[in-house]
Amino acid sequence: MDYSCRYDGTGYGAYGEGNLCDIIVIGGGITGAAITYEAASRGLSVALFEKGDFSEATSAAASKLIHGGLRYLNNVEFSLVRESLRERRTMANIAPNFVYPFPMLFPHYRSSLKSNKWLTGIGLTLTTATVNTANEKYVQIRPFAPAYPSAVPDVYNTEVMVYRGFWLVNWFKEQFGLREMQMAKKRNTATEALFDELIENIPPGSMGLMLQPYWSPGMNTDADAKGAIIGFGDVHTRGHIYRSILEGLGYALKDGMLALQKKNKVKIKCLRVSGGGSQSNAAMQITADIFNLPAQRPHTYETSALGAAIDAAVGLKLHTDFPSAVREMTRITDVFEPIPGNRDLYRELFERVYLKMYGRLKPIYNEIRDITGYPNL
Repeated sequence: MDYSCRYDGTGYGAYGEGNLCDIIVIGGGITGAAITYEAASRGLSVALFEKGDFSEATSAAASKLIHGGLRYLNNVEFSLVRESLRERRTMANIAPNFVYPFPMLFPHYRSSLKSNKWLTGIGLTLTTATVNTANEKYVQIRPFAPAYPSAVPDVYNTEVMVYRGFWLVNWFKEQFGLREMQMAKKRNTATEALFDELIENIPPGSMGLMLQPYWSPGMNTDADAKGAIIGFGDVHTRGHIYRSILEGLGYALKDGMLALQKKNKVKIKCLRVSGGGSQSNAAMQITADIFNLPAQRPHTYETSALGAAIDAAVGLKLHTDFPSAVREMTRITDVFEPIPGNRDLYRELFERVYLKMYGRLKPIYNEIRDITGYPNL
């Protein structure tokens, strides 16, 4: 067979002698078919060769998931996880009609080391923001959102998550933060630390910018949900956008907290904030103001690792029980109290604007998908 871009006209349909094509693709699996489609959609002449039927071999047995490397956590292959996440982001950017979020439920079995809930939890925490509580009774906040057994005996963890979550800070950094990245390199500091300076003079409420943080659909949305920022005017800058990201995440997490309170029938009296976002004083103060609760910052933001260390300490009898281990191994270093004026403003924006946004924008999201095909479900 002649694999050049010149055909002899034998069995190749419209391609006759003297006709040329720009690209030949060998293999009609999911990769070959997608490349063919993308090339043809860009005006190239493409010929695809497949000895059998489309997607009849490897593609028929594969999951078709662009999984972001979660399965590599079982072997603690964090470099592969990072590489997979980077490639998934690239694919989502160049071919959004093929790559889109797909929420899933992961069952875990005690007898299976490959179903390691601790490692899976770390992997998911890298890209989500959550609000959670510990309870002595099993409560399911939403269908397919089970409470997980806690490390503490006879206790369950209930949580509501915002997919992507503080990943939005990284998105902002990559898309709008070149200046801060360059300054951070010169100062030998984290870029995110400079974002606090960026919003020093931005008032609460971001002068009317309201952000809905559904860059990926969540469990309380349908698959058509999208991120939205509304309220732009000529006064708004990068700083307003960044503050609106922190505020939008705060609104979404507060919505989750209210769902937890309603289901658990237990009022939350204070917040303990950990993870990367807790390193920002601005994010901590915004959280306290939006929730109207004291926001406490532990002595370390790596509380998943700290929790594992507490488990190990009790298991090794270094501490007699969990309460004593928690007392000895944890402490609060900072407390951010709600500022009354900010609290009142955020309450009005949350109740009168944020809670209405998704319901009113949902029909528009559906129309966007019908018109553009993204996400192509």
